[in-house]
Amino acid sequence: MAVALRYGNVVDKYLMVVPGAASLADQYMDTVQASIEAQQLPVRLAQEKATSGLLGAVRGQKRTVLLVEPTSAALGDFSLFLFGVPNGVNLSVGWFLSEEGRGQKTVMSSLHPLAGAAAGMSDLLRNLNIFDVADLQSICTAVHEYAVMEAVYAVSDRVGLDRSRINKGSSGFLGIH
Repeated sequence: MAVALRYGNVVDKYLMVVPGAASLADQYMDTVQASIEAQQLPVRLAQEKATSGLLGAVRGQKRTVLLVEPTSAALGDFSLFLFGVPNGVNLSVGWFLSEEGRGQKTVMSSLHPLAGAAAGMSDLLRNLNIFDVADLQSICTAVHEYAVMEAVYAVSDRVGLDRSRINKGSSGFLGIH
């Protein structure tokens, strides 16, 4: 069974294209997974098929992702969907932080999905204590900086991409750099 990743539930994301690196997709994902495992983060890891919701599932649109879920019950609505997929000769890599289980957050969701997700995120954070927020930030930062970015650097080095051209920061609520 596939897991659903709905754009309206995305509260942070990181996206990067590594030119000429499509053939390194498996190496990239293996490096990311091995790094997360080596860090012994309080998360569950699973290779899953993800859809973009019900319509995506009906259309058969699926993408293999590494699903990272915090083990803390307080953070149970959060999941990181990590990917590395060929796009022509290029490799598209990145992640989405999704906050599930809250339904449609506000009327803002119908106007713009990111606005609705941000409103839902601020509501959720009012229900989390400061330590829960710190734990979420810590997990996301560790995955991004010490797994994803290290794998991006490794793949970029293999294809000769100048590191100054690498996008390093996420765009969203956490703003990881």
